[in-house]
Amino acid sequence: MLIQSKDSGCEIVSIEDKGRYIAAMRKDDLPVFFDKSTDPISAWLNHVRETGDRKSVMLAVGMARGLQIAQNYADKYGNEEEKLLIAEQIESLVSNRLLSVG
Repeated sequence: MLIQSKDSGCEIVSIEDKGRYIAAMRKDDLPVFFDKSTDPISAWLNHVRETGDRKSVMLAVGMARGLQIAQNYADKYGNEEEKLLIAEQIESLVSNRLLSVG
């Protein structure tokens, strides 16, 4: 993470550790916030933040937040089977690049 991407031409020009996340400014003047969490959604989103074009980053943030809300909702109100199914579906979406943007 936090390196220049040869594929997208994205380059991080400044970095500031904010505790739970790392604030960065991309060379294209898009501020991004790299999450320090290691869950699959955060890892996918960090990858898009680093390598995606501006539009892809904006779309990915919205999609990722929706997935995180779905997981939190299942964790709070779902039974064990529902929690597991939601987590497995999210993992499948993220790991199989079905949420690829750009």
